[in-house]
Amino acid sequence: MSCRVRSALPAALVLAALVVAPAGAATKKPKHVVLGPNLVVNSSFEQSDIEGNPAAAPGSQSQPLLPTGWRFEGLTVLFDHSQNVHHSGKRAAAISGSLSGGTSFCETGSCVPNPTNPVKDTAGTRFMLPPHWKSETPIAVTAGKAYQLSFWVSTSQLTVGKGFDGIVRWVDGGGATVAQQKLIDFAVGGTQDWKKYTYPKVAAPAGATGAVLLLGQSDDLWTGQVVFDDVYFGTYTLA
Repeated sequence: MSCRVRSALPAALVLAALVVAPAGAATKKPKHVVLGPNLVVNSSFEQSDIEGNPAAAPGSQSQPLLPTGWRFEGLTVLFDHSQNVHHSGKRAAAISGSLSGGTSFCETGSCVPNPTNPVKDTAGTRFMLPPHWKSETPIAVTAGKAYQLSFWVSTSQLTVGKGFDGIVRWVDGGGATVAQQKLIDFAVGGTQDWKKYTYPKVAAPAGATGAVLLLGQSDDLWTGQVVFDDVYFGTYTLA
């Protein structure tokens, strides 16, 4: 009988440990994403530097207008502070066509690289030839801290293989480029209704004190349109 008691006691202790351990582990709550306030000025493009008197009605020809807090960079048929297409509110920021030249020439039946590509790529950290809406003033950031970028996009009649991108140009206190990162890049082609795109987490590089947002259309010689609205850029933390 004594042998049976000695063999049963360790088994009971093991069973108790198995029961208690999962209960203790279950009390640890999983972390979830906490986004900080939106740091983008005029993030939905509602305010305008040039309003007109009275304000232009939808469908009027008094465009383009210039959204407060935004400027543009690159070559296009039209940078349009559109009141005809928008995701929320009454306005959005559109790019209609591009005059920057494609990355390839395909007129001869076979495609060859555009000889200006190296020049465009080198200059692109300071000034991009493909058309982009650009935040006018760098957004203050802290090196090493994580941030999230998102925006809504609709497209119309884009060439197959063409699309849009979202770029962060990290700059130092003097405005010089520290790094430039293409966070969102989609070659959707054709026509697409409003859809949200998000890059969930990117850390500001060493030396960066500001972030310039660039929202653009891919190199395209045709007349397709890309429209941006409801931009978000803010801190990303887990809690």
